[in-house]
Amino acid sequence: MMNKAARAFVCAVVLSAAAAAAAAENGKEFVIERYRFTWVVVTHGTVTLAVNKSSAVGMTIELTSTFPSPACEYVPLKEAQKLAKILASVDKHRKAMQNSPERVEEIVDLGKNAVIFRHDPKTGFRVLLKDKVMSEFSGREFAVSLNREEVKAMIPYLAKADKLAAFLDKKLAAVVEKKTEPQTRRSVGNSGTGGEAAVGSE
Repeated sequence: MMNKAARAFVCAVVLSAAAAAAAAENGKEFVIERYRFTWVVVTHGTVTLAVNKSSAVGMTIELTSTFPSPACEYVPLKEAQKLAKILASVDKHRKAMQNSPERVEEIVDLGKNAVIFRHDPKTGFRVLLKDKVMSEFSGREFAVSLNREEVKAMIPYLAKADKLAAFLDKKLAAVVEKKTEPQTRRSVGNSGTGGEAAVGSE
């Protein structure tokens, strides 16, 4: 089974190869001015963590959830480790809230986003990563929702977000360098007849 790093590498190779094929077909060289690359790092339950690299905003951590409704939030790298530390208190908040007969919550500001530890007698304990600007603009709550297990599964990856970003940068750079190497040709013979085959330079 292909691991996550290998899948990311293969995706990058496919994108690079597709661009090269299109350029050859049209007889000209293309320039990539705008792009977005997404590396899906881990999925646990209904929550997925990915690393995005785009020409518009650079590197971000993307968290998506499908329950109770689809939602997606982007966390700047500089906020990811802070978010991991805040989420590490999930058990403390759950213990303090779980016996409440009514809905209770605690909100922790995180700049662009806010973390909400919430207990509701009907839905139980959840942790929400809320986009403050979008929520205010739309008049409804834009938030990724996680249960306790999902929170704990995401913490290690958020804590090393800078390492994930550096790894992705390194892999993408290696693909670009490999695909821009000059191509060479050599002659090959078979039973006395000559021929040519295109091969990549080592």
